Amino acid sequence: MTKKTGNLHNPVLLIEDDKNLSFFIKKHLESLGHKLRISFSGDEGLKLALTNRYSLFIVDIGLPGISGFSIVNKIRSNGFKTPIIIITSDITSSKEKESYERGANLFHRKPIDFELLGAQAESLLSIHKMDPVIILGDLYIDTKKRFVSKNNKEIKLSYKEFELLLSLVAAQGDILTRNDLINQTFRGVREVEEGSIDTLVSRVRKKLGKYKDEHVVETVHGVGFRLNLAYIGYRD
Repeated sequence: MTKKTGNLHNPVLLIEDDKNLSFFIKKHLESLGHKLRISFSGDEGLKLALTNRYSLFIVDIGLPGISGFSIVNKIRSNGFKTPIIIITSDITSSKEKESYERGANLFHRKPIDFELLGAQAESLLSIHKMDPVIILGDLYIDTKKRFVSKNNKEIKLSYKEFELLLSLVAAQGDILTRNDLINQTFRGVREVEEGSIDTLVSRVRKKLGKYKDEHVVETVHGVGFRLNLAYIGYRD
């Protein structure tokens, strides 16, 4: 079950013309502790996005007025780093690829899986609120430069390896299931096999070695993975 984070200072902006769907998305995200503002058109949504502060944008591609892709372009070209989730009924992989090329962080196909959408939102918000530089024990992580060092020695991680480590750090010792890590590391692609996470964890473990005689990434048998609990409380 997705953990509640409590009300955020800045609300989530949902830009979606389907009023019925918007109601259910609002209801679910508010149950997780988020404030939500809704716009039913592209033109109004873009104006709101550029003139107010939000913690997250959830944007449909097909909107009356300006399209969702154009909204994402404008948000990014104006320098906003706020995370964006694209939602669409278009199931083609080309639309997913285009979403990332334009600057979206995650892609969610309709019909909406409310639990998955909530998990995606929680993941992006947790990572977005993290300090640019994180120091945990012997780990140094620069989230903007995507740089990791351990005992002052640089550790080169692939894109997905870095995303996996960042998700575990953001969880602050909470257990993440394989499905949680698929959603966060593979951007919610549902076709990814759970074994892919085991392979990724194995590579990260090999590169990071151990901390206090235990793996940096711990296995909680039958449940999932978490950051070595010895790191918790070492954040400077």
